[in-house]
Amino acid sequence: MKGAKSAIAKAQQLEADPDQQEDAETLPEGIEPSSSPLDFFANCRQAKVKTMFVERSNRQNTYRAISVAKRWPEFATERTDGSGVFFTKDDVETALTAELGKEPHRQTVKRVWEKLQELGGDDLIEKTRQVGRKQTQTELLAMDSDTAEGLVEQRYVGLDLLENSDRKATTGGVTPVVVESST
Repeated sequence: MKGAKSAIAKAQQLEADPDQQEDAETLPEGIEPSSSPLDFFANCRQAKVKTMFVERSNRQNTYRAISVAKRWPEFATERTDGSGVFFTKDDVETALTAELGKEPHRQTVKRVWEKLQELGGDDLIEKTRQVGRKQTQTELLAMDSDTAEGLVEQRYVGLDLLENSDRKATTGGVTPVVVESST
């Protein structure tokens, strides 16, 4: 069986060069590579992601950020021209309330927002919006519609890409990223 081209890259190195990554295999034909750690984790089996971030490494806010991003159809705002979607901090708070079953602490919202930015890499663009001069600026995390749709594809479910990487990811602070095959 062709494995997945799974490379271990530090989360801060979201734009890692796939040619210089070790421990790489090829993706099965027809499966698109991930464009960011957020895209990767959103497309893996959620039970495995939860085990990895919540049960083994006490990184609940990373798991929450992935869960919130996957729930964009419910909580993000779609652009009127259909080109993308965006989250405000209020949207993230509402999604977290649904996820947790109670209103999240202000600090939790802030940390999940930061994790979304960190994991999203080039997939999420931080912007500000101000409708009128008297209105305060609103921070947004925006993504194009193809990226948003990609978060709910579940294209890595069944490939067990987290099987060999969760120990490394929980102990060394690294994130597995699936990249395109060079063959």
